[in-house]
Amino acid sequence: MTYGQEGGIVSNINSEAPTPAMINASASAVVVEPNQALTLQASAADDTEIMQYRWDLGDGREVGGAEAQVSYSEAGSYVVWAQAVSAAGDPAVAEPLHILVTPRVAEANLDTTPPEGTLQAPVATAQPTVTLRLSLAEGIAATGIQMRFSSDGQNYSAWEAFAAERVWSLAEDEGSVALFAQLRNELGVIATPLAAVLLYDTTPPSITLGPALNDPEQPREVSISWAVEDLGTEAHGILGNEYQLVGVDTDWQQAGAEQVATYSNLQAGTYVLKVRVTDQAGNVGLVEGQVVVDIPAHTTYLPLVQR
Repeated sequence: MTYGQEGGIVSNINSEAPTPAMINASASAVVVEPNQALTLQASAADDTEIMQYRWDLGDGREVGGAEAQVSYSEAGSYVVWAQAVSAAGDPAVAEPLHILVTPRVAEANLDTTPPEGTLQAPVATAQPTVTLRLSLAEGIAATGIQMRFSSDGQNYSAWEAFAAERVWSLAEDEGSVALFAQLRNELGVIATPLAAVLLYDTTPPSITLGPALNDPEQPREVSISWAVEDLGTEAHGILGNEYQLVGVDTDWQQAGAEQVATYSNLQAGTYVLKVRVTDQAGNVGLVEGQVVVDIPAHTTYLPLVQR
């Protein structure tokens, strides 16, 4: 591990720090005065049993323990590394902490407030990648702000400059997906994670046509209903619900929230009804069925044969 000092700023970066296993690290403050007490805390990021913790304070000193009380005598910017060894003997490392030591914190007019913002994701998608949208709270400038993302709230991507949009790849499992983002300012102050939930669904809606019903007194009036089953229909609703009677309708007819089509004054014969449903993820389900119109009608129930 190497360290150096230039212009009063001390940095300590371990180029060989292990990355596969991660631990969490935090500091009671990121901006302090010289000789002000500071508490460092580290813990396992998952259920891994940790046997030993070690802190490199960025000024040539090292201390041990999951919790350490430290202070800095000289002003400067320090990069603090927390490392650990698991019960299995595997190394682990945390994201570095950035500690600023200044003689006059109150007069320095430094922004130690975590940057606030919002994270937005599509309601639903059938694509393996999505575009996430980040925005900063009113009054917060993007200069010096960084962001990172996670699919589980624990394992984050590398820090990068703030941008209003970020393309993110989803895991393979379909269903409700929670995504997370964190913001930090140029002092290294990290905000509480932001979260957004979307539906990852690649399965088209399943459509079941019911029988064609008519009134003996109105044999040329026929009603056909259908039922829809879809992963996100209950929570997010249907985006498109259309039908078309071939030979009668020249284009698709919008059913809206209703799942029924009614026709009057049909000529005797066999017709083909098409129903097309699009869910919020953009998946399209399509089904066709026969509608038989027999005049005069001898029954109030005309079966609809589904193809």
